[in-house]
Amino acid sequence: MEGRKCSGRKRVLDEPLIKRFVDMVKASSDQLDPGFIFISQKARTISNYHQFLQDEFKKKISLAALHRCAKAENLAIYLHKPDFGEAPALFAFKQDHVFDLIQMDGCVMHYLKIRRDHNTWQKPNVIELYDTGARYLFVLEPFFSESSLNAVNIFKRSCVG
Repeated sequence: MEGRKCSGRKRVLDEPLIKRFVDMVKASSDQLDPGFIFISQKARTISNYHQFLQDEFKKKISLAALHRCAKAENLAIYLHKPDFGEAPALFAFKQDHVFDLIQMDGCVMHYLKIRRDHNTWQKPNVIELYDTGARYLFVLEPFFSESSLNAVNIFKRSCVG
């Protein structure tokens, strides 16, 4: 039996207020709920709900009683639920199916120089073609210029063979 009830005193929070508090917390963390009001995870604090409830019920409400109510109703899972069901990022980019996204990229090799003419040396540009889903490298070729013509030729050869 609750201590206040045992001593004959009224509860600090009445039933309509508790029901409204629980509904607000649950609705703010579930976008499929008909009473959904967007409140970000960072703003889902009991003190923010405390302010909303005081404005709605037009009376002073005990913040400590709301904390006790949240603990009794097990609302921590709703208060700390990520926004829109977002899972924490585990990878640097979204995984795609094999051959869904093929990417072409180019870069300059800074650690290698190739002899171009009799007395000139140049750092080569590398053009690569790879599948981002399977992380498979199709083509890796060095050129002296990263031109569109070189990229198109590489792409045509990789599509044929």
